[in-house]
Amino acid sequence: MLEASVQHWMLERLGVDAIHVQTAVLFPIDGQLAGVTLSPGCSVGPLLGVFLLLASPIAHLRAVRARRVLASAVVLVAIFVLANQLRILVIVVAMMRWGFDRGYEVSHVFFGSAITTIGFVLGAIVFVRLFAPQPRIPAAS
Repeated sequence: MLEASVQHWMLERLGVDAIHVQTAVLFPIDGQLAGVTLSPGCSVGPLLGVFLLLASPIAHLRAVRARRVLASAVVLVAIFVLANQLRILVIVVAMMRWGFDRGYEVSHVFFGSAITTIGFVLGAIVFVRLFAPQPRIPAAS
């Protein structure tokens, strides 16, 4: 529901007369109300859960500081949520521009997959860079 709320807020800021109902965001297409539902498969929650679950034993075994783990997790959440919100926004705009069926099909499969992949890879790289302790380079004498 939180992700649907964020999407609703973004659409309203862009001038779209959107309605937020639990996990759905509704908006007008060709004079009719249509929308997207953010199901668990469309949410960043499961993906974040996997990342954080896998990071837990690494943090414990490598004795990573709690502050580093927390900072890494916050940045990862921000990147994943931003990428997912951008993906949904592209889907909504495509549906409004090209109609429900064509807009959803093209944007969800092509653009949505590309945005999700880029967001996932970027999030993973940044998370690992922040999470893993940096090697110490000896000072030159």
